[in-house]
Amino acid sequence: MSHKALKLVKKRTAVYSKYKDKDHPAVKKANKTAAAELRKAKRTFERKLAENIKLDKKSFYAYSRVKSKTKAQIGTLLTSDGSQIEDDESAVECFNQYFASVFTRDNLLPVSAVPMTTKKNGINLY
Repeated sequence: MSHKALKLVKKRTAVYSKYKDKDHPAVKKANKTAAAELRKAKRTFERKLAENIKLDKKSFYAYSRVKSKTKAQIGTLLTSDGSQIEDDESAVECFNQYFASVFTRDNLLPVSAVPMTTKKNGINLY
């Protein structure tokens, strides 16, 4: 929200508090100007998001995720034998078994010494 939009929203609230009637001409005018400025601020924000998408993808996708009507959820999981997993603890254990089977441990043994090389006329000599 821009500073101008924030000021107009506060003014709209103050005008409504004064007249307590949504059909009063001053309240209608304050609502109209505040709504127009809010639309303008939203358009400006979305335009800046689109212009900066190459530099700041995270903000763009966060905004689009909030605006999306559907939320990403994990569906039912099937174990390797085909049975469905119902509770969270079993799902965690299933993921743990899968990732443990996919990833390998790093070899922590020291690397053997590499022989020194020298270059002569662009050719490596050992």
